Amino acid sequence: MFLYDVSLQASKVLNLCCKASWLFIKRHCGNLSEGSLKEFVNDAYTRSAWLLDILYETDNLKTRKKLIKTLKNWSSAKDMFEKLPTPIPVVKQWVKVGLKAFNFCI
Repeated sequence: MFLYDVSLQASKVLNLCCKASWLFIKRHCGNLSEGSLKEFVNDAYTRSAWLLDILYETDNLKTRKKLIKTLKNWSSAKDMFEKLPTPIPVVKQWVKVGLKAFNFCI
């Protein structure tokens, strides 16, 4: 039970961190160099993928909503900056979650 509570608290903190990352990207997209923007975006992807994993491990029903929100964030940032990297960490995590859901070994 203790580990579950810690995971829930971690997911809340990580969720806020993800929101702050995407907000920063949207607000400062035009003021950042391409390299800096890609670094911030990749960090946001990594945090979002980690959050998806925590949400899934705690059987949180918000996992799918968080994936959709992350992809929407990426899409809107992609509209603002042409050469944005694809959300590979998020896609990998979603595939991992999907495989776990169907009891495939990873």
